[in-house]
Amino acid sequence: MSNLPWDLVFQANEPDRSALDRPTLRIFWARAARPSWWLIGLTTIILVAGCTIGPFKYGDWVVTLNRLAFVVVFLGGAISLSNRGYLRSALAFESVAVTLAVAFTIPGLSTMAASLDMPYQDAALLAADRTLGFDWRAIVEWTRDRPDLSVTLSYVYKSLLWQPLILFPLLARYNPERLRRVLGTSTVSLLITIAVFTFVPAQTGYVYLGYTHADFPDMRTNTAWGVAHILNAIRAGERQLSLNGLVTFPSYHAVGAMLLAYGWLAIPALRWIFVPVNILMLFSCVPIGSHYVVDVFGGMALALVCYPAVSRYFATTDAGTTSWPSRHLTATANTPLPAERSLPQVV
Repeated sequence: MSNLPWDLVFQANEPDRSALDRPTLRIFWARAARPSWWLIGLTTIILVAGCTIGPFKYGDWVVTLNRLAFVVVFLGGAISLSNRGYLRSALAFESVAVTLAVAFTIPGLSTMAASLDMPYQDAALLAADRTLGFDWRAIVEWTRDRPDLSVTLSYVYKSLLWQPLILFPLLARYNPERLRRVLGTSTVSLLITIAVFTFVPAQTGYVYLGYTHADFPDMRTNTAWGVAHILNAIRAGERQLSLNGLVTFPSYHAVGAMLLAYGWLAIPALRWIFVPVNILMLFSCVPIGSHYVVDVFGGMALALVCYPAVSRYFATTDAGTTSWPSRHLTATANTPLPAERSLPQVV
């Protein structure tokens, strides 16, 4: 599995940063999550405007403050660790802060997008599946007839919620370069999926074809019918911002599966477990996530486009950093990085 041409797939060509000294490393990683924070900040401005001068509601103050507290705790930890010289541990904390901040902000934009009441595109998406040679109904019924597979795929599908909270801190230790690229790509891709969703909303195949949850007793999620319920409520005038996934095309779960699999490849002890898990997640998008097949291909394509773009962004801005000593650009990989202090309890 380690021999798979993932670098060719993502056009990664990740540079070796081992020759950088501590001052330059601090400058370098201070910028690691900057694109994500910019997009989180922009989203927050839009949400605040929508909830103050617009008709939308974010949630009660207790819930809002609890969410903010989680982000502040991890971000504060990152700042404290960075000031004390624990740079990779600081990045681990910051990656968790970014992950939580993204989850508490960007999905809310999908409610605003759904409120525009664009026509549902289920018929067009089903037609696209048929054009690609896939029978959506046959796929979901084949999975339903295998109860153990349905249960397994249900848990695999939901792992998108917790995998980043484990992977990102590990990447901060083992491959920070890959972490900043995966983190930036995941944030950019999520915004793009919501932007596309504005014009391609869908009820999901289960609802469109008249299935009920009782028809799939071994499915451990209510994604299909829950999404349709929320979308129809928004179209009926509900303006409570939902942080649940409402996007069908392109599939953000497919984006996540691609990025997570690529990230886990950098963790030798765990790649053999989690890369297959994320391959299964790609398959689970249709029968469990109620995506159309074309949604999955769309999400995979989005990951393959965004990752090189984000990589080019970092390469360009690294080269343009005025405080970046030119001698480090030509330093050899054989020049050792000074040993970094590390906290025993932090990976």
